Amino acid sequence: MQTPPPGDCRTAHQAARINNQFSPYAVRERAAILTTTTAKIRRTILATAAALTLVPITATDSAAATCTADHFCLWEDTPHDSRMASFVNGTDDTGRVGLPHGGRTAQNRTQHDWCVWSKRDYRGTKDVVHPGEWVSTPFPAYSLLPETTWRCAT
Repeated sequence: MQTPPPGDCRTAHQAARINNQFSPYAVRERAAILTTTTAKIRRTILATAAALTLVPITATDSAAATCTADHFCLWEDTPHDSRMASFVNGTDDTGRVGLPHGGRTAQNRTQHDWCVWSKRDYRGTKDVVHPGEWVSTPFPAYSLLPETTWRCAT
């Protein structure tokens, strides 16, 4: 341990603490803390982004609702007298996005096939809605995904 130079009013304890903060062990320890903190922040940001992608872009009363380009839209019943939800990434439960009774009319304004399921969590009967189609689904759709996901391989 170095002793403080003459005229330095630090105690030997303070000088030792200053010297120790630059030791290889202390530097590695600070790097590990920084790496852990950065990883936690990254995970939080990614989890938040993932959660936001499951939420519909719009869920609205459909008096004048139209389906935006590059979206998959689902109406509770007919397009002009029921609620609509608009998706870019799908959902495992339409009830969480404003359609508790599922959706009966779909419009696919994307470039991909979309799968719709008769039950929540991608279960039950599956049907495919192709790009450009405006269809009445053969059952109330309670979950849906684009073909770009592994559950909807068409």
